[in-house]
Amino acid sequence: QDGYNFTLLAGGVLHHSGTGSKTSRSPRLSGFSPEAYLELSAPDADRIGVSEGDRVKVTSRTVEVAAAARISAALPEGMVFMPNCFPSTPVNELFDVALDPRAMTPALKACAVRLERT
Repeated sequence: QDGYNFTLLAGGVLHHSGTGSKTSRSPRLSGFSPEAYLELSAPDADRIGVSEGDRVKVTSRTVEVAAAARISAALPEGMVFMPNCFPSTPVNELFDVALDPRAMTPALKACAVRLERT
């Protein structure tokens, strides 16, 4: 996989909607979830040498972004999650512009990435 050993899933979170252009400006909502993060399993965190809160560089074949690590028991090894609702961390740019052949919409839900501690 050319070093892209993780599958990134992107999606929404409870306190923000869409790309966060409006909800991220709300002090109350931002208090619940103030910044982008990368959620990953404990074994994956150990493998790349990161702890809760460490900055992690997420690199796809198109671009890279950085976010704080959150260790989670909810994800299987090899799969990571980032919310797509923080304008300061444009997660959707990690995805290639390839169109889904049936829906003819951009594939903005999963892609291969590599991770490294910053």
